[in-house]
Formats: sequence, structure tokens, C-alpha cells
Amino acid sequence: MRTSFQAAVTANVQVASDKLRNVALDRARTFLMLMVLLHHSVIAYTYFGHTDAKSWIGFDMVVLATDSFFMATFFFLSGLFVWPSLAHNTLQVFLRDRLIRLGLPFVIGVLTIIPVAYFAIELRRRPDASFLMFWWKTITVGPWPSGPIWFIWVLLVFDVAACLAFHLS
Repeated sequence: MRTSFQAAVTANVQVASDKLRNVALDRARTFLMLMVLLHHSVIAYTYFGHTDAKSWIGFDMVVLATDSFFMATFFFLSGLFVWPSLAHNTLQVFLRDRLIRLGLPFVIGVLTIIPVAYFAIELRRRPDASFLMFWWKTITVGPWPSGPIWFIWVLLVFDVAACLAFHLS
């Protein structure tokens, strides 16, 4: 008679073999995403968040603990699969795919989502500000804030560096 743990392990192995996925890595990514959600949910109520007048030292500890590892771990997990991908594709195909998968969403986000998010901050400073004028100034003069999508351009830079290292090796 099988235990529920054995059944769960067998089911996970079956799922992994059917979809060619590593269930442990999927769970690690899920855990990290939950840490990101927790981090961003409480950051407004920290001393350094400067968003809400009320803060709690416990949230400062949560932010300190999660901020110290989750993005580095995401970059590490992403990097695990770069070298095999480079080995299966030409450098041009790899870079083209990365520009489409990372560069295009980053540019779209910087031109659309981020100005909307930062406009709220501008309204706190200048209540009579017009969105169109703010957007134009942000795009032409700067600063060009990437906001919470900063990791996309960093990941793209890491991918380009990996291409150079792979080519040199």
C-alpha cells in the first residue's frame, strides 16, 4: 500500500516526465514569486517605504530578509538554462529571441505602464500636471524610470554577457 507521500512523488515524476519540466525548480520559482508578492505587499508599511505613515518593525524585517535573496535567486535560476540554450541555438537566434522575449516587453512597459505608475507621484508634487506632458518629459528628457521592471533589462544584459562568454569559450 502506497503512502500519500509516495503517491505525490510518483505524480510529480509523472508530470515532470510528461511535460519535460523539473517540478522542484517550478516549486522554487513559485516560492520566490510568493516572496516577491509578500515583499511588495508590506514594503509600504516599512520605515524605508515612505508610503504610509504607519509602519511596523516586523515588516522591515520581512523586507530585509526577502530583499537579500529573491532576485539573486531568480537570476541564478535563469542562468542555469542559458548555457544549454546557447549550445542548441546560434548566437544570433538566441539574441533575437531574448530581444523579443525581454527587450520588447521592457520597452512597452517603460513607454506605457511605468509612466502611468509614476504619474501618481507627479500628481502629489504638482496636482495640476497633465499626463501627456509628464509622459513626454519622461520619455524625452528623463529620468527614464524602469521602476519595478528593472530586472528585465538586467536579465537582458546578463544574457548578452553570457553570449560573449560562450562565444569566447
